[in-house]
Amino acid sequence: MNRLLPSLCLVVCLACGSPGQRSDSGVDVAAPTFQERIGLPRCLQVSELIWTGGEPKGDAGFDSLVQLGIRTVVCVDGKAPDLARAKARGLEYVHIPLGYSGISNKAQLSLEGLVMNRSGPFYVHCHHGQHRGPAAASLVALSLGFSMNAALQVLQTAGTSLEYPGLWRDVAAWVPAPADVVFPKLVGVAEVTGFAQGMARADRIFDRVKATHRANWGVPKDHPDLVPEREIDQLATVLFQAFRRADSEHIQDPVFVQAALESVVRAHDLRDFARAGNLAEAEGAFQRVQQACHACHAKFRDE
Repeated sequence: MNRLLPSLCLVVCLACGSPGQRSDSGVDVAAPTFQERIGLPRCLQVSELIWTGGEPKGDAGFDSLVQLGIRTVVCVDGKAPDLARAKARGLEYVHIPLGYSGISNKAQLSLEGLVMNRSGPFYVHCHHGQHRGPAAASLVALSLGFSMNAALQVLQTAGTSLEYPGLWRDVAAWVPAPADVVFPKLVGVAEVTGFAQGMARADRIFDRVKATHRANWGVPKDHPDLVPEREIDQLATVLFQAFRRADSEHIQDPVFVQAALESVVRAHDLRDFARAGNLAEAEGAFQRVQQACHACHAKFRDE
C-alpha cells in the first residue's frame, strides 16, 4: 500500500471542511473563489492579500495584476519570469521554482520569508495555475496565519491533483520556521538549468501544439503565427535536448530512457502525419504523445 495514501485521505478530509474558515490568528478567511481576469488563467482569489493562478499572458495579464492591486508577483515555475513587463508597471517579481514532487525546505523558507520581506497583495503563479502555484499560495497563507483547513482548501478549489502527493503532503506538514532562522535571499530570476529548464520550455511548446490540434491541425485563427508541423518539430527537438541534459541518475535508469525516447519518437510521428495532412493518423499520434508524456510525468516529473 502506498504510504502516502493515509495521509492524503486525512488531507482531503481536512480540506472538505466548511467553506468559510477562521485562521489561527483570528482573521476571517472566505472560501477561495475563481475570478475572471483577462490574461490571468485560473485566477483564484484566496484572500485580499493572496491571489494565485497561471502565468500572466502578455500586457493584458500584467495590466490585470495592476487592476487587482498586486504589488509582488511570485513565480514558482521553471521558466524565468517576465521582469520587463512587471517592472514597467511597478510590480516586483520573486522567483522561487518548485518541482511537482514536493516543496523543498529552502522553498518553504523562501515563501515564509516573502511574507516578511515583500509587500502584498501577492499573485503566486506557476505555468497553468493548478498545481504548484496554489500549493505555494497555501504556504503563503499559512505564513500569514491562516488555518490549515483554509490552506488545504486552496488546493482543493484549485483542483490540485492528488497525482502530485508531495505538494499536498508538504502543505499539510508545514510548521513555522524557528525564530532564529536565516531566510534565503529572494531573487527576481533564480538559476534553473538543464532538464528542468528544458521541460519548462517543452510544456509551453506543447500548449501551442494543442492549439493547432484544436484547429484540426491547421493554423488557429487567434494564433496566425502557429504552424503545426513547425511547433511539433520544435517540441521533439526541445524534448530531446532536455533529456540529454537530465542528471546521471535519470540517464542510468532504463525506464526513464525508454520513456524519453518514446516521447521523442511519438512527436516525430505526429509531425510527419500532420505535415502529410493525414488527420486520422495525426489524431492517433497526438494521443500517443500525450500518453507517453503522462507516463513519464507520473514517475519522473519534478519541474
